[in-house]
Amino acid sequence: TRFTKRIIKIPQVPTTADTPRQNNGNDCGVFVTFFAHYLAHGVHPTFTQEDIPHLRRRMVYAICEKRLP
Repeated sequence: TRFTKRIIKIPQVPTTADTPRQNNGNDCGVFVTFFAHYLAHGVHPTFTQEDIPHLRRRMVYAICEKRLP
């Protein structure tokens, strides 16, 4: 077939007491996006639920400017 299935192994990231945790049912996309962003840059995620409005604005700006943060 034109498309070949490839299995990509993604390492699991252990959680700790200071791992960011979502406190509602609305912000999962922002949490996942920024958790991956931090890990991709080799930085331990340190944001909190209180940071989500700011991170959401960063996402909107990056999308409008067609660039990644």
